[in-house]
Amino acid sequence: MSDHSSLRTPSQRIAWTATIVISTLVFIFLIAPILAIMPLSFSSGSYLTYPLPGLSLRWYDDFINSPRWMNSLKNSMIIGVASTLLSMVLGTLAALGLAQWKSRSNRSCWLSCCRRSSCPASSPRSACISSSRRSD
Repeated sequence: MSDHSSLRTPSQRIAWTATIVISTLVFIFLIAPILAIMPLSFSSGSYLTYPLPGLSLRWYDDFINSPRWMNSLKNSMIIGVASTLLSMVLGTLAALGLAQWKSRSNRSCWLSCCRRSSCPASSPRSACISSSRRSD
């Protein structure tokens, strides 16, 4: 965490507290469904329902021994690793290129690149570019 002595004004303390509370609530909102579903994976029943009829590793056995699931897992891992490596290489090259580029338009180009990646695919690219130019 950060040093609380730097929060000098009451509004800064309120903002910090609100940030912590909201972050905690978002974390709980994201983790709670996972924690509710995890025990169901150890159910011995044919259907995943509460209360659990008994404990078993049946669903894990079905997953590991199914060629269909293993093929899907293999494809997902290949795609995940390949896309991670590709994005790391391209992102590093883009960052190095932008860091070496010395011009007045460096900042606006950087903002344009960041805005394009955050604009939805359905919006026209010209709208994203024009919105990044307005913020300069």
